[in-house]
Amino acid sequence: MRLQISSAYIADALQELNNQVKLLGPSVLQDSKIIIPPQFGNGEISSNFLKNGLDIVAVHSLQLLQNAEILIKSNVEQAVYELTFFSDGNASWQIQGTKTNLISNVSKGAVLVSPTIDETIKFSANQRYSFTTMLLKPLFLNNYLRDVHETPSEVFSELVAQPDSEFHFELPYLSSDMQVALYQMNHNIYQGILRELYIESKSMELIAHFFAQVKRTFTPVKKLRRNELDLVYEASNILQDNLETPPSVLELSRIIGLNEYKLRLGFKILFNSTVYEYLRKQRMNKARLLLEMKEITIAEAGYAVGYSNLSHFAAAFKKEFGINPSQYIANK
Repeated sequence: MRLQISSAYIADALQELNNQVKLLGPSVLQDSKIIIPPQFGNGEISSNFLKNGLDIVAVHSLQLLQNAEILIKSNVEQAVYELTFFSDGNASWQIQGTKTNLISNVSKGAVLVSPTIDETIKFSANQRYSFTTMLLKPLFLNNYLRDVHETPSEVFSELVAQPDSEFHFELPYLSSDMQVALYQMNHNIYQGILRELYIESKSMELIAHFFAQVKRTFTPVKKLRRNELDLVYEASNILQDNLETPPSVLELSRIIGLNEYKLRLGFKILFNSTVYEYLRKQRMNKARLLLEMKEITIAEAGYAVGYSNLSHFAAAFKKEFGINPSQYIANK
């Protein structure tokens, strides 16, 4: 199944998909949830159109019965920048412009592209995908991401250290802060204007986390090469995948093939923390996320992130968030 989208605006893009596969019904409503019909697979699509110039579409647990390919055509006139956060699945993502041609597999990370680039995203049959796309429209860019004398491309070029308006940037992982904000945005219980305010606040938080990480990643560093920074990202992913029984700094250094000094320096550069501080923060954010999902007890959340002593877990949680786990649950 091959589909094509030419509009940069989500409402129009969903209508284009509707016209091609008759997937969404006769019309697309704002802030609606769309259930994928069984003849195509399963999953859910939700869309939000915010007054601050952000369009947001979230795809939850998409699992198709056949391979699918979506071509998203560049649209310079609409001047919309696309920022996508992948939280589940392993999509093949290809970008192509006059100066850029790249194929990448994205599973848990974030991708930003300029309006001048064509994208092709391929989804494999019977694999589950979850991702959230934000479209940063001119209204948003004017209000938040440029000064009077700057164009949006100049602002982004400064952030990603690329000198022209055709660019892409791929963040190879989602920090725990991003994961929590993403979950909260897509699983909030508010209605009406409160829901819009909450989604707007969480989307702004996600964008801030993303660009802060971009800026840290592309800040010139004399002591570490770019490939060494990539190894530090790999180390951070290893820690995130092994919160219950993480490797020591020495073991981590050996696994990724980078000496301890550069590993510790890389964590300071990319995450502004020591390796241990990074691990503790990841553990607390993962525990917080598990408690928000309300599927496990406080003790089970502690065990899941490597704490066998409940009082030690509660103390660490309170140090990070200012309240103990039981108070946090009671306030949700």
